[in-house]
Amino acid sequence: MFNKSHYQTFTYYHFFHDSERWQSDLSELRAQGFSYVILAKGLDLKSVLASEDQKQDLTNFLDAVVDHQMHCILHVGNPRELYLLPDAQRWRFDYMRL
Repeated sequence: MFNKSHYQTFTYYHFFHDSERWQSDLSELRAQGFSYVILAKGLDLKSVLASEDQKQDLTNFLDAVVDHQMHCILHVGNPRELYLLPDAQRWRFDYMRL
C-alpha cells in the first residue's frame, strides 16, 4: 500500500524565543515523525531581524531545526535580510502562501 516515507507531517510553531522549550519540542516532534515546522503566520520577520537579540534567537532556532533533520516552512513575503544571513542556504527553507 503506502510506505510511511511518502507522508510528510507539518506543525505550526510559535515559541522560537524560548530555547529550552524548542529544544525539547523539536526532539519530541522529530520522534513523532514530523518533518516540517511552519513558523507562525503572524511572525513579523522584519521586526525580528531588526533586533540583534531576536535575530540570534531566530538563527539558533533555525540551526536547531536543521540539527533535528527537519525543514522549516516560511510564509511568502519575507524580508530580503533573512536570505542574506550566512547560514540561509543550510536552513532548507520551503515556502507557502495562505
